[in-house]
Amino acid sequence: HWTTVEEPFDVEARLSAVRGSDAAVVDCVTVWVSNLMLRGDADEAILAAVDRLARLLSGLPFDVTLVSNEVGAGVYPPTDVGLRFRDVLGVVNQRLAAAADRVVLMVAGLPLTLKALTAHATPVQAP
Repeated sequence: HWTTVEEPFDVEARLSAVRGSDAAVVDCVTVWVSNLMLRGDADEAILAAVDRLARLLSGLPFDVTLVSNEVGAGVYPPTDVGLRFRDVLGVVNQRLAAAADRVVLMVAGLPLTLKALTAHATPVQAP
């Protein structure tokens, strides 16, 4: 059983309120960031919200999948707001990926695992 979280502004509160699920899917980080920007939030406030979300993820009793878009690999944005969005979302994606156990880039329906930490990894010890 999973819960889909479609929250325009306070993803952290919505995830904290999830009960009785094995997993949650946040759909999507891209829209969340654009909503915060359109509301007038400063970049620092957006990144602070992302940092709080990243800290929350490790303490939740269920798995969380965050859906986001890669907007930095396409056409160069011709407007200042487009450039800001691309740059802010890029930093957001980096911070969430750093906090995640697993990061998968999907291209044309094909998964490319960029990061995969295992809970049972054994550290290599020197002989």
